[in-house]
Amino acid sequence: MKLSKEQDLQKLNSILKTIENISKCFEQHKINNSNNLKNDEIAQAACTQFITNIYECKKKLTTDTFNELVELNKIKVAGARHVASHDYDSVNFIVVYSICNQLNQEVIISELNRTIAKTKGELSDENGN
Repeated sequence: MKLSKEQDLQKLNSILKTIENISKCFEQHKINNSNNLKNDEIAQAACTQFITNIYECKKKLTTDTFNELVELNKIKVAGARHVASHDYDSVNFIVVYSICNQLNQEVIISELNRTIAKTKGELSDENGN
């Protein structure tokens, strides 16, 4: 169980860091609407990669940890990741922009931070600390 909790912690931290990177990308590229994103190929590539990274991390979480992320799981990251990875010419950047904004909501950040703290506590308990 310890190894899976350690892996969960790594993936949760990666998701949180990726969301921070989305925010930085939007700030640096002055993305404040979907048209800005549609017209900035570097930001497009970054955001679609960020969504792909979050999807890949989520699918590697244990079922218990995955199920704790109720708010994050409401965001349709998998569908956006599929289109971004396999059908790039038809990517709807209105959807990508929307998903990026949903990911950056305080409720998502708080949920991730709570789950990270809980996972750290469980690891500490397993280690006898």
